Amino acid sequence: MGSRKEIPNRIRKYETDILPRISDIKDWIVQGDSAREICKKLSISPDTWYRYCKENETLSELVTLGRSMLNTEVENSLFKLCTGYEVEEPYHK
Repeated sequence: MGSRKEIPNRIRKYETDILPRISDIKDWIVQGDSAREICKKLSISPDTWYRYCKENETLSELVTLGRSMLNTEVENSLFKLCTGYEVEEPYHK
């Protein structure tokens, strides 16, 4: 019976502590923050983070999308570096 009491609390904590910060979480992921860094910012344990990701499709999809965006940015930067891409800075007086 004890576990039944914990489930609503987990849902409420997710709804009060994670959902309002979804935009921040997306930004942190795209900036390359690790799960540990995100956990620190949210004041939750890594175990809690991974449980939330597993139990909540929205968060799971956000993490996947954010990592994909970051990977694409890195791939594009590496391609430009490898092909000799140069950017001319505008001249300012």
